Amino acid sequence: MDGVVSKYLWNKWGMFVIGAALLAIGLATSGGEVMCDGKPMSPDDTCSHLRKRRAVVNTFEEEKFHQSIAEKIFIASGGAFIIAGVVWTVVDRRRKTQRPQ
Repeated sequence: MDGVVSKYLWNKWGMFVIGAALLAIGLATSGGEVMCDGKPMSPDDTCSHLRKRRAVVNTFEEEKFHQSIAEKIFIASGGAFIIAGVVWTVVDRRRKTQRPQ
């Protein structure tokens, strides 16, 4: 299985696919409702999470902040993968045109 993943995902086309998926997830979740366990929150709600076997309670504003960070990470990493795919494609084409025939 490892060879299949390397062959199809870690090439320039895989970079585009991974980047597009991450970008789509980031854009789809951005600016939406603040969620807690799949349920929308209102400004007076709190949200409980288990983190390292401890209950952590976040306010609406804390959840909103954490979710906006996650959205930005998805969008930035998706863009980075797409840019990497573009750079890889440009470098690959330049190498092919510079090779003596």
